[in-house]
Amino acid sequence: MLHHLSGIVLLLTTHLKANPWGAAHENALLLIAVLAKEVGAELYVRGHFRPLMDALLTILDPLNPEATARAIQAMAHLFTHLSKPLLLDLDVLKRYYGPLLGHKKEFIRRYAAEALAGLLRRLGDKQLGKHLKGVIKAAATAIAAQGGLEGVLGGKGGKGVERRGGDLMDGLALVVFFIVRGIQSQGQLHSKAVPVLRVLFLQEAKGKEDEALGLVQRKVVEGVVTYLCPHLKPPHAGPVWTEALSALGAAPREEGGDVNGLERSVHVLVVLLRYRKGWLLSHEEVRQAQVGGLTEVVSELGALDTFSLLRDATKTEVVHLISALWEWQAMRRQRRKQGMTVEEHALGEALVEATGVVLGPESGGDPELVGELATRVLVLGGCMEDPASPSLVTNACLSRVVSPTCPLVAWLDLLRALLGEEGGRKGGREGGRSV
Repeated sequence: MLHHLSGIVLLLTTHLKANPWGAAHENALLLIAVLAKEVGAELYVRGHFRPLMDALLTILDPLNPEATARAIQAMAHLFTHLSKPLLLDLDVLKRYYGPLLGHKKEFIRRYAAEALAGLLRRLGDKQLGKHLKGVIKAAATAIAAQGGLEGVLGGKGGKGVERRGGDLMDGLALVVFFIVRGIQSQGQLHSKAVPVLRVLFLQEAKGKEDEALGLVQRKVVEGVVTYLCPHLKPPHAGPVWTEALSALGAAPREEGGDVNGLERSVHVLVVLLRYRKGWLLSHEEVRQAQVGGLTEVVSELGALDTFSLLRDATKTEVVHLISALWEWQAMRRQRRKQGMTVEEHALGEALVEATGVVLGPESGGDPELVGELATRVLVLGGCMEDPASPSLVTNACLSRVVSPTCPLVAWLDLLRALLGEEGGRKGGREGGRSV
């Protein structure tokens, strides 16, 4: 077989490229899997990996999911049996990231990401983190060079280069997701999850990259967290919260500068909290371990002397964070069988103080976002149903910020103060319709 290896590979690749899909292709793909198992690294050493991969790429057919799945399964066999030489020369693998992870069809990106994740998991923690950062940087450079940053900003709704940029970011997020997702039991994390998430979250917290890299990095991390949330079961979510809070603690604090790491780190927490109204905090042990960290974040960023100096984009994320925590508090009140724990009571107090700052005219917060938060506080706190109820934390907040009697009228007055008389009349009408 080794003596005739070149002829065998040539026969297989020629057949895969020349003929339409049929039963013979299935046999050829099976032969590739057997060949990889029997010959192993010799396929790579003798230069046959690239011809086989190029041939397999030609039969990826968006209209034939079964054929595509079989082709990517053959790639996975190559990754498995040629893993040692491939991991020593990752550059040869990078040339396939674009056509596989940037494919326009989501199911092809997903198949390919799962196959590549199985190979990349075999890297050491440091090498894996370095490789992922390098791939993200290379992707950002390529997207920016092709003028595709608008596609990253606008999601996957664009066309041409913009669409391909969004697809590639989604593919990279899928690779990371399959690396950190647990193998044995659905809902758990893989042993590689903590070091990988730590690298990505800390990279977000630095916030010093150029525009292209910053945008791509944010989209990838947001995609990873978005894919991870439905997979995780609450008892296993603790490490994700821990790494996200730790990265936020390491983010440089802002004083009107252009460092956006704090904004991006807060955004990770917002994505986690907004999944099913904080469902990933529903397990008692996880909640007890993480609520204290969330309280510290709210107390620090919600303080007037801190919030007023934040960049506008960071203020927006802080408002979203406070809003998401109010929503989680409302859900907890509905489902709680016992009274609040000491930690939850402290978080409630921190939310009261932070909301008072955000709703205050001195905060400099975006009036539109402030209006959304005020409406959420009023509705979720139940103030519109029973404004005089002393049992609601929300009413305590409103009594400190505006008025203990009529929250709606007080909110309209506050909005006028924020926008000025002319803007206040417009904002008041909008606020009234919203409530």
